[in-house]
Amino acid sequence: MNTLSTGATSRPALSRGAVRGLVAILALFLVAILSQLSPQASADENKSVNVSNLSLTRVDGNNVEQDGKLNYYDLARLSFDWNGVDANLKSGDSFTIGLGEYFSNLQNNATHPMTVEYGGKDVEVGTCTLTVRDVTCTFNSKVDELKAAGFHNFKGSGSALVSVVKTTDSQTVDLTANGVTTPVILPGGGGIGGPEESDWELTKWASTFYNNYKELTWGVNFGTNQTTGGKLGKTFDGSRQTIVFTDTLGGGMSFNQADASRTVLYLRPADGKSIPLTNAAGQDSTTQYGDYDVKATYSEDGRTATYEVTGPFKNGTNFTLEYPVSFVDANGNAVTATRGTVYENSINLNGTDLISTQQQSYVQYFDISVQMEPGFGTFDVTKVVQGDGAAQAADSSFVVDVAYELPAAASSYPNWKAPEGQKPTGEGRTGTSSVTVKPGAPVTFEGTFPVGTKITLSEDISKAQPAASGYSWGEPVFTVDGQNTNTFTIRDQELVKVSLTNTTTTTTAPPTTTAPPTTTAPPTTTVPPATTPPATTAPPTTTAPPAVPPTTTPGAPVPPTTTPGAPVPPTSTPRTPTSTPPLARTGANAVALLLLAGAGVGGGALLVARRRNAS
Repeated sequence: MNTLSTGATSRPALSRGAVRGLVAILALFLVAILSQLSPQASADENKSVNVSNLSLTRVDGNNVEQDGKLNYYDLARLSFDWNGVDANLKSGDSFTIGLGEYFSNLQNNATHPMTVEYGGKDVEVGTCTLTVRDVTCTFNSKVDELKAAGFHNFKGSGSALVSVVKTTDSQTVDLTANGVTTPVILPGGGGIGGPEESDWELTKWASTFYNNYKELTWGVNFGTNQTTGGKLGKTFDGSRQTIVFTDTLGGGMSFNQADASRTVLYLRPADGKSIPLTNAAGQDSTTQYGDYDVKATYSEDGRTATYEVTGPFKNGTNFTLEYPVSFVDANGNAVTATRGTVYENSINLNGTDLISTQQQSYVQYFDISVQMEPGFGTFDVTKVVQGDGAAQAADSSFVVDVAYELPAAASSYPNWKAPEGQKPTGEGRTGTSSVTVKPGAPVTFEGTFPVGTKITLSEDISKAQPAASGYSWGEPVFTVDGQNTNTFTIRDQELVKVSLTNTTTTTTAPPTTTAPPTTTAPPTTTVPPATTPPATTAPPTTTAPPAVPPTTTPGAPVPPTTTPGAPVPPTSTPRTPTSTPPLARTGANAVALLLLAGAGVGGGALLVARRRNAS
């Protein structure tokens, strides 16, 4: 019997055929590996899409413009225009806006549709995806279809609410407009300020909506200083004392009492940090700054809370107390926030005249439009309902009457078709139409008008469906471009945005109380005077510190530490996705099969060569 030595010097050389076979197998193996490591096909960034007119505006949590320069953790609205006229857009094309190092999207990991009016309907032509630091808009196959139908000159505008995450002394910041680095002027004279040391009195704030719009965090900033101490009759000398607050929610909300650990007291030093001290569950995060306690009690309806905050309060120290609320219907059942509704919260520092009230609206954090053919434009209407009966009216529909006057005879616009409604008169220059709206969602008017057309809107609130029950309507207020007006002019290729606000007032009177009959007196019931709820008196005007942003510095909402959605900037640089995605399971299996095949063929070749040499 022949035996083979295991020594290296005794190993036979491979035949040329075996070598060639092994090389071929290794080549196939390498190709398979490289094919799996190559990036998958993705949307093509069309550099011919021109992104321009980037601008930053300081706003509050309701997207309302504010004066002054930006500060650490303030909110800003980034506005931009995009133009695909020279881009020859097709399905899969995209453009991207990079926020740079000073801002992050207030809403991220979200997708918003890009729609254009076509055939009387909103047609989706793409989507915009928001990450922490980018906005990427990608077009779909509907663009190809519309181009084939003769549509062209795709363009539009957009805006995103962003949070300030870094300070600078510069007058501008660099953003990326579809691959082009673009300096953008900062509002209020430039620069982004850092935390400022100040003595807080009492300021109410709100976070953004989170948990799929089911929750909101309310908070209050307060300070222990000579002003508040004087009003309380206290001297904050480091001795253990108690401060009491009474917090009252508006309609549609209830305090979240299920988890007391989410009611948190923070120390807010001058450096802008936010240091958790303790919570209402009695769990101390640290006692380095003293032993603090928070006790929370709630009314039966869950809309009034009393917070007792106890600790070794020192003069000149600032604190934040935050707590979550849930959105509820009239029966107290959990619901999502209602579009178009304004939510309100007030807090009082007991024993003083310090009262702070804040409102938070259900606002869109991102908006994108695709505009229409040159020479024509239209408008949309967003209904907003506020007041005591807002929740009851959330599903109501309203008819907005539209009166128009063309700048010239209708015959001057051969491609224009008058909208449905009253037959045009006076050379077809004037006519009426209507649009039906519901609270929260913008409704685009079905049709276009020539540039320069004068539009006048009106609303007969008695036509609201269903009819008001238990509440009454105030006068409707139209707003266009920040001005209270019901008249505006159609612009070239623009969608004029109109806001229509209606205020509700509850009309159901409180029940009267009747004394029970006595057993000793004759059977005559004496009715005492009806009890009337005490009138609410407006608090004296107080000078509040600047609006507080969301998290770790004074002047902004501080979101909960365990729930997403509040404008809390990342504590570290977000991880950038790797350019090479992980191997798909099917690819990994293919590579494994190739390895096994190569090993088998190579082993066979080696065995044959050895046997030949042995013989």
